[in-house]
Amino acid sequence: MITIRTATMADAKMLAELRWEFRSGRAEPTTESHDAFVHRCTAWMRRELPEGSPWRAWVAVQDNAIAGQVWLRVVPKIPNPMEEEEETLAYISNLFV
Repeated sequence: MITIRTATMADAKMLAELRWEFRSGRAEPTTESHDAFVHRCTAWMRRELPEGSPWRAWVAVQDNAIAGQVWLRVVPKIPNPMEEEEETLAYISNLFV
């Protein structure tokens, strides 16, 4: 059975590993090694996962292991001259299972 839950800072290293798998599976990485990327990406994810960040992430968990992820960035909508409520858009990224 697969369950979905909010990603936490404790998930960051595994999410970085999945990001490597996702991106390196499409083309051979040319800018940095696996370890360097995972280190850099883990640090970025730890900065972006806490509440209050414009990024949100969820994980798919199967047999107590993270099997997938999806990230969403909340983007404020540009104002317009009409009567409006404050609106936001969502940018979905890194959907990988």
